Amino acid sequence: MDQSFRQHGTIGITDYAQHELGDVVFVRTAGGGAKLAAGKLFGTIESVKAVSELYAPVSGEVIETNAALSNAPETVNSDRMAPRG
Repeated sequence: MDQSFRQHGTIGITDYAQHELGDVVFVRTAGGGAKLAAGKLFGTIESVKAVSELYAPVSGEVIETNAALSNAPETVNSDRMAPRG
């Protein structure tokens, strides 16, 4: 019996982290199809205060990235849990 399965998830930074970073001006992450290894570097995030490395919390494959971050990295500072509409 095949014991493999697929799960999908979203990786991002916490509200606390974005607040501490301040205004985000650049985000670079692994692109679609990239293989991530838990605990390994997969990108960087740059703010007016610092450049921070992003580490994968789990191993897996990147299916899709947030393309909007290329043109509007400041959206990281938005409350993603706020109601839309």
